[in-house]
Amino acid sequence: MAETLSQRIARFVVREAGELMTPPARHQAMRAILDTLAVTVAGGADGAVRRAEASLDEMPAGACRSPWTGKRYAMPDGALLYGMASHMYDYDDVSMLAVCHPSAPVLSALLAAQAGGLAAQGAGGAEFVTAFAAGTEVLIRLGQAMGFRHYELGFHATSTLGAVGAAAAVARLARLDE
Repeated sequence: MAETLSQRIARFVVREAGELMTPPARHQAMRAILDTLAVTVAGGADGAVRRAEASLDEMPAGACRSPWTGKRYAMPDGALLYGMASHMYDYDDVSMLAVCHPSAPVLSALLAAQAGGLAAQGAGGAEFVTAFAAGTEVLIRLGQAMGFRHYELGFHATSTLGAVGAAAAVARLARLDE
């Protein structure tokens, strides 16, 4: 039986992504992470992000801490907050292959997963960077396969394919199997 696209993506995420992490690839991934963290901090001062945060239910022992207020939120709310803030000023994080800003959804999900304890026991910085690279690669390659038509139809790959890339990254960080 032929391998499905979902099976191919799963195999890439859990097996092949780590093998592809050459020093230059790791360096580029770390640059993208640092850039996205910087725009996330800046984006948190935006009024829209502040209003979004004010609408979230605070959790007394929640997983994700707001870097702006110190309040704690459930993982999905934390990912939403990080994602919104990171997308406010990410002008330079662009992939024309997928017509998107790939780092915002992938890094936001990884930060929330790390804070919420979804990362595999003992997963460290190198695994975080590899997970980021794997999720970003999945997002971009799916966007490349879909072509510009996806965007022309009114879809924004940062959100539509970003969810898939984010899921791939978190699966890698959690050391899920195929």
